[in-house]
Amino acid sequence: MGKTIHISRRIKKEDLAKAVERLSKKKRLDARKFCGLVKWKEDALVAQKRMRNEWS
Repeated sequence: MGKTIHISRRIKKEDLAKAVERLSKKKRLDARKFCGLVKWKEDALVAQKRMRNEWS
């Protein structure tokens, strides 16, 4: 679902500013929450081959 504002010639500047403010207040994805290292208990190449083999 995209963020869109329908603008007509009759819209007031205050109404447009309120609409933009409402769009920007929505919760955004915190990408830092998903950043970091994955600690595997096995060799990375072996794990990669095992995961790719699951599709076959």
